[in-house]
Amino acid sequence: MNKPIISVVLPVYNEEKFIGECIESILNQTYRDFELIIINDASTDRSAEIINSYNDQRISVIDNLNNSGIVKSLNKGCLNIRGEFIARIDANDIAVETRFEKQLKYLNKNPNCAVVFSPVLIIDIDGNSLDRIEGNYVQHELIQTWLFYKNCFFHTAGMMRKSVLPDPPYDVNSFVEDYNLWVDLLQTWELHILDEVLMKVRNLPGGLRYQPECEKSTRQVRLKQLEWLHLYPSRMELSIHLKLVSKNKEIDPVSVKEKLEWLDKIYIANKKHCVFREPFFTNKLVEHWLSFVNYLDSPIKISLFLLILKSPLRKKTKKSNLRVFIKYFPYIRLRYYSDIVRKIWKFIWKLKLKLLSVHKQVFPNNKKTNMQERFDDQFRTGFWDYLSNLDELAHYSIIVGYCYYWKSNPTILDVGCGQGILQEKLNIGSYSFYEGIDISHEAILQAEHKIDLNTDFHVANIVDFRTKKLFDIIIFCESLYYLDTINEISKVIDIYAQFLEVNGKIIISHYNNANNVNEIWKELDMKLILIDQVEVTNRFNLRSTIKVYDAP
Repeated sequence: MNKPIISVVLPVYNEEKFIGECIESILNQTYRDFELIIINDASTDRSAEIINSYNDQRISVIDNLNNSGIVKSLNKGCLNIRGEFIARIDANDIAVETRFEKQLKYLNKNPNCAVVFSPVLIIDIDGNSLDRIEGNYVQHELIQTWLFYKNCFFHTAGMMRKSVLPDPPYDVNSFVEDYNLWVDLLQTWELHILDEVLMKVRNLPGGLRYQPECEKSTRQVRLKQLEWLHLYPSRMELSIHLKLVSKNKEIDPVSVKEKLEWLDKIYIANKKHCVFREPFFTNKLVEHWLSFVNYLDSPIKISLFLLILKSPLRKKTKKSNLRVFIKYFPYIRLRYYSDIVRKIWKFIWKLKLKLLSVHKQVFPNNKKTNMQERFDDQFRTGFWDYLSNLDELAHYSIIVGYCYYWKSNPTILDVGCGQGILQEKLNIGSYSFYEGIDISHEAILQAEHKIDLNTDFHVANIVDFRTKKLFDIIIFCESLYYLDTINEISKVIDIYAQFLEVNGKIIISHYNNANNVNEIWKELDMKLILIDQVEVTNRFNLRSTIKVYDAP
């Protein structure tokens, strides 16, 4: 057999349900010049029998006498590869038939790229789509900064150059062996993500089996990154750092000064040693600080914002950072403003809303006919940022109140979630799971930093969205009237009613001056069982109606 271009490494342990489908997806690739190295890690089910049933000269099998774990199996497989490039895959995953072809083409065109990944489509145990895409596209210039905060890649969706890997490739003592490898590679190479789904990954139970060990290994990676900055944190500083880079923003406000001092240290260290690319790194630091401040519910918010003005972070703030600053500034309660600031801020927002109104009258028809593109442009330019203003607080508060009245720790589906503004308000309480969907890629990209074990955002069309999950609350916040017809709205409601748990509720809000709003309410009142309703009026006399329904 001639030397192949690509070597596919596939570790297997007791995957008789899925291994056949996985192998078939590899053998059916449009690019044919590869070898498939399967490491059978002492499986006790029919996995070995299924593997040996394939008669293809490109397949070679390594049988472990004893179960050694995925990291050691990967290292053993990498010792036997002959190709210039390595593609990873797990036994319960499925490769799109063009994966190898497109990833190889990209690596050949980009010699500075060591590993190229793709987003993945999450599927259930039966292979059905959950309409959830993870590992979304991230700008190449941002990847190094993102890895400072989290692992933004799916290991099994990557193709690597063999020449860039250490020996052995993976650290056997780490439970986040892939994260550790990516961080090391980024010191001298680039890592890229394609803007196209080329893998399907199963959402299987048991993924948190090694959570304490993973947290410990992740901590070691964080310490390594800080060492590159020549930072050796104290116990308090390390605790601050781990909290700031995590999803948990509930930090003791007593130590806010120490937190800002630590961010300043990181900024100054990177300025001196040039480890992470600027201005992306500083932008992210500022955003983290402002996000942290936003989570605090106290009169010290205003002083916290003022603190950043005195820090090296703010002194080097670019326009993009200033936009972030402005974005978070309205969250400060007006009762903490001086009268002068309050009046200025009120005038600015009145002027902005007036200009938006004039723009809609002068340019009633957007040149872009594609709704997704139109919303992407609007979120990219900040058209919807006014929804974060205090004028919308009552509107969101009522929806939040309804959610937690009907059930504690509910599961929530937010249809038309935008940047995740409602999720921020819901997070004041606690939910067992929140899922936000929106047609706009840009909106989901802005909301992505909020994703954690209990929160998920992904791109989906309201009409085509399907899920096997059931929710206690389904929310349509100013989203239904973007559908074309009353008949389409009626069909959508029928579909989403199937996603409700027993005794689940549907919450719908509409701007009172929206097109056909009366006809929409009439149709909804006939189709669903009305439980309660309320009308909200803001200081600009803009009115919205919020209704809670039972499904029939």
